[in-house]
Amino acid sequence: MNPTQSSDGYPRRRLVLLTIACVLFSWNLWSYDLWAPDEPYFGEGAREMLDDGEWLVPHINGEVDNHKPPLFFWLIALFSWPLGGVSSFTARLPSVLAALITVAATMHMARRTAGERAALLAGTVLVTSYLFWDKARTAQIDSVLCCFITLALAAFFEFRSGHMSGRKAGMLFWAACALGVLAKGPVGLLIPLGTVVVALSLERSLKQWRDFSPIAGPLLFTAIAMSWVLAPYFWPQPDYSLLAALREHFLERGLKGMHHPQPFWYYATVLPWALFPWTFLLPGAFLHVWPIRIRKGVLLALVHAAFVVLFFSVSTEKRDLYILPALPALAIILALFLDFLLGARPRPVLAGRPMSRRWLSLPQAVVATVLILLGIAAPLVAQREYPGLMGAAIALTIALLCGGSWILYCALRGRSALIVRSTACSMAVLLLVATTFLHPALNPKKSARGFAGQVVKEVARFSEAEVLVVTSWNETNSTWDNANVVRSIGFYSKGLYPLVIEPDELPAFLEDGRPLLVVVDRHALGTLKLEPEPRMIEIYEERLSRKDFLLLKVLGRES
Repeated sequence: MNPTQSSDGYPRRRLVLLTIACVLFSWNLWSYDLWAPDEPYFGEGAREMLDDGEWLVPHINGEVDNHKPPLFFWLIALFSWPLGGVSSFTARLPSVLAALITVAATMHMARRTAGERAALLAGTVLVTSYLFWDKARTAQIDSVLCCFITLALAAFFEFRSGHMSGRKAGMLFWAACALGVLAKGPVGLLIPLGTVVVALSLERSLKQWRDFSPIAGPLLFTAIAMSWVLAPYFWPQPDYSLLAALREHFLERGLKGMHHPQPFWYYATVLPWALFPWTFLLPGAFLHVWPIRIRKGVLLALVHAAFVVLFFSVSTEKRDLYILPALPALAIILALFLDFLLGARPRPVLAGRPMSRRWLSLPQAVVATVLILLGIAAPLVAQREYPGLMGAAIALTIALLCGGSWILYCALRGRSALIVRSTACSMAVLLLVATTFLHPALNPKKSARGFAGQVVKEVARFSEAEVLVVTSWNETNSTWDNANVVRSIGFYSKGLYPLVIEPDELPAFLEDGRPLLVVVDRHALGTLKLEPEPRMIEIYEERLSRKDFLLLKVLGRES
């Protein structure tokens, strides 16, 4: 490796790549609504901050919410305030900016490790990886969390590579960890701290922790994180409990799984599409970097990726987006491999023989085949599942077939540099086509705006009616579902807050004879055991977050 290779033109190329990333992450964000289950939750929390002026802790549905720390809500509210309110664009803007910072930090670490070309390759892999792109465009915490974890590890990398003093790097590390905690709780500290401790242990240099701001850094972390943790106790917030939040969303989520319990090997099924279209290069990349793992940048990337995957694999609760913080490290590992395959220097050796460039052409030929098959399947799936998507499916098919054919042609010709370029360009075009045509076409199917509008319309017709959301019991996860519907109604109605009840609480609301507007999962209708059975009129039905929800008008027993 030659980290000191000529940098002529590379700063400009990195800037161009960041510009392309900005376009890919932000294009057409404004053309479709916030989609359940998560996006309306964060949008509603920020909307209530702006409307009610309660910024200290998040409020959802007019009540204090213990589920998430406030930083992401604050960011959405700050971006939305100058524009007069929360919109699809402003709610997703923090994720876009966080993803751009993550790409820049990843390129910086790759450049320090293997030079300018590796930096561009790492950025290209990360920007065009499906999961990273998807979460960069989504109003969810994880892009922001990934950013702070990456910044913390970049500070440690600068210290270990001798480019930054231990005190300065340590302060940056602990500050980034504190902001990660304010974004998503203890995981914002545990992942970077665990990665650093394991990396130093493998290098047998744990004593160097003493040079990494061991006192001032934790004090800075405490000052940043605890300033918010303690604030609600000095300015009391009814119903707010930090301990309850930690118990419910850290211990119980990790040990029992609240909504998405999955087996230990779950992320082995997630990585292939999360890193697509670079997935099939991973075996060769790991075979290449393993012999040179002693290099500090390589070791840190390996430990970083492995620690994230294992950390969340041990947890009972698993979601695909949890693996997002591992993608910058995997992008660096892939970039080191591609840099060697594309370079004029001797190529990496496996079992005493130079690794052939078939380690690049064959995996990408598989990627090309997958794209072509998806192109063939897209219109067939659209015709069967949702005919309204046919126009978007045809546009997607053209992009898939053209991109797959181009990659396959380059792979068969064995032209390595062109294979990488064709893969990156094809994926970029495919993502732009998806955001231009597919996302707006999917919006009626994914957005709760229509459902919320129908609720508001019925409330206007029956001003004395009370709106109830009846939860349904999930046997698999032992939890009450349907909270996402409440968030969606609150966000799109701009302040209509339904009351969430369990099925056995409904009879009490029927006693006073007032009409009720009840939202319920169609499959949970059987749980409404009412004697005598009241008159129920089905007003509206819509499929939200893979469930069929009904809006019922329920007349009280005295009506």
